[in-house]
Amino acid sequence: MELIVLARQRRGDIVSNLLTSLHKAYIRGRAITEARQLEKRYPELQFTETLPLIKNISAERGFLELDDNRQSILYRKFEFGPNGHVVVVSSPMCSPSKRFLSWLNAPNREMYKAIFSRFATFVSPPGDYLHIESYHAANKEIAPIKLHYIYNKDQWPEIQLWNTPVFYFFYDGKLVSQLVGWPEEGREVALTNALKAVKLL
Repeated sequence: MELIVLARQRRGDIVSNLLTSLHKAYIRGRAITEARQLEKRYPELQFTETLPLIKNISAERGFLELDDNRQSILYRKFEFGPNGHVVVVSSPMCSPSKRFLSWLNAPNREMYKAIFSRFATFVSPPGDYLHIESYHAANKEIAPIKLHYIYNKDQWPEIQLWNTPVFYFFYDGKLVSQLVGWPEEGREVALTNALKAVKLL
C-alpha cells in the first residue's frame, strides 16, 4: 500500500483515500509510530486519534495499555500465573461486551467484580481505530478493571475466536474452557461454573 501511494503521488493523483486506508492498516497492524508519522505529514486529512507509543516492545506475550491520562499507550508483558485466570476478549464498541460490563459493575456483583479485577485480563482484537475516548470512558466506569488493546494476536495462540465477548478460562496457563457471548438474559450460571472449574470460586 505504501508503494501504491508513492506511485500515485508521483503521477500527481489525489491519494487522500489511499492515505486514510494506509493509516487504518497501520493501526490494525499496531504500527502506531508509522501512523503518527502519517498524521504529521498530512495534518489536513484529520486522521482518527492515536497517541505516542509504546515503551519496551517485546517479542514476549503482551498487550497495549492506555494510560489513565490519555497521554500514551504502553506495552505490558503478560504471563499466566500458576492459578486460575480469565482472558476476556472484549470491546467498548460491542453491545454484548457492554452488557457484560454493566452486569459486572452492578452493586450486587461485588464478588464477581473482585474476581475479574484480580484474575482477569481484558483485551480487544486489532481494528482500524483505537477508539481512545471510548476506552478511556469505559476504564473509568469499570475501574479497577481495564480494557487493553491486543498487540499481536500471534502471541496468544490459545485464543482462536476473536469475536467479542469471549471468555477464556485458564488454569496453570492451560486453557480449560471458553464461554462465547453475553446475551440480554446473561449467563451467570455458566460463568459461575467456569470460574469454579479454574478454582476462582
